[in-house]
Amino acid sequence: MITSFTVTNVNNASCFNGSDGSIEVTLVGGQAPFTYSLVVETGFGDIPIETVSNTSLQTVTFSNLFSGDVVGGTYKVAVVTSNGGTPTLVCTRRQISGINLTQPTDISFSTSSIAPSCNGNDGAILVSASGGTPGYSFSWSGPTAIGNTANPTGLAPGTYDVTVTDGNGCQKSIAGIVVPSGPTVDAGPAQDICTGSTV
Repeated sequence: MITSFTVTNVNNASCFNGSDGSIEVTLVGGQAPFTYSLVVETGFGDIPIETVSNTSLQTVTFSNLFSGDVVGGTYKVAVVTSNGGTPTLVCTRRQISGINLTQPTDISFSTSSIAPSCNGNDGAILVSASGGTPGYSFSWSGPTAIGNTANPTGLAPGTYDVTVTDGNGCQKSIAGIVVPSGPTVDAGPAQDICTGSTV
């Protein structure tokens, strides 16, 4: 006889649109073999996801799951035992509905750049990141070597790319951040200067 059937662990998706969520269920009692099934409840019918058949396992984990936002519903897990309802009071099927997996928001960021001065190598880029899971790191490429910083300075003119990695290891990149050339000095047309003359 099934004594209990519960969700014992849920791991949400670590990245936006990620598929590394999982649901663990534990069965107490019942007579093996067991069959576990996972479906998505959409409100318009169930969508089968995975079935674990003819197993003696009392604890089963369904992995590689998207969040409810991606699949368009919540998850439902059912278990069926093999004892066929004899005696008639033996429960042969249990199910758990409304299991929701969540996900972080997408990483987003804005950038702006500051042109170098006449010295030529003191430009800067400003990055403002949000979404995902806080704890961002930054990987840069471009004319000037840059470490892990959101707002690099001391930059030569040119085009830079950056990849932002959040606390869960999710990444988003942007290419083509331009640090423009600094101002130039125009002394005007060349002039001949005679001895004793001034410009």
